[in-house]
Amino acid sequence: MNYPLQILALRCAAFLGMCSISFGASVILIDDFSDGPFSLTTETSMGVSDAQQGNMLGGSRSVRISTSRRITTVSAMVDATSSLLVFNTGDGSMGLLDQGNIWLQWSTGGALNLQEHSAFVFKIHYLQGTGTIHVGLNEQGYGSNSSRVPLTSSGMLEVPMSSIDLPNGTLADIRRVQVVIAGTSPDFAFSVGEISIIPEPSAFFLVSWGAVLLGMRHRRTPSLMRVSDI
Repeated sequence: MNYPLQILALRCAAFLGMCSISFGASVILIDDFSDGPFSLTTETSMGVSDAQQGNMLGGSRSVRISTSRRITTVSAMVDATSSLLVFNTGDGSMGLLDQGNIWLQWSTGGALNLQEHSAFVFKIHYLQGTGTIHVGLNEQGYGSNSSRVPLTSSGMLEVPMSSIDLPNGTLADIRRVQVVIAGTSPDFAFSVGEISIIPEPSAFFLVSWGAVLLGMRHRRTPSLMRVSDI
């Protein structure tokens, strides 16, 4: 391929990537916990629940915490000044079941289309012990959960959209999003600063690859010789 055609092809790839980012799917913020403060504690498997209003997906968040341990106090809170959700299962004796869990739900406020999104991302700031995360989605008339993803370290944790098997498989009409985080070791505790949904990576790949190739082409192009250099 000659140089003019190379340049044209690479610029087209970069342009298509830009268009995909501009007009395609974007990151959806579920909750950054900067709003809707609460504080809950419980010592029972029946648990306690609460609901908050604020700047999150659909404008509302429902929370429920419970424990199967005896005897321990499970607690959860959002402090708007720190923008963190904090959960702690206490130090009770360890049983066969989950050491304590927190259930979160957001209504989408209408039909949410996730067909062009690839994963849920959790920004874990602090983790003590081990646990699991699974995500549930409810379409109009259908519902399903992902498989449990191990929670073993702080940092960014992804739950792939492909692990959620909705009966009709479209992801085009999501009405509710649920997240359940459970402790699987004694003294389980964590804090999370953000939960979001990221789009398919193809658009980002196109624009990044196009930029790299254009840079390579620029470095390979010889500079013009000036008359004074002859």
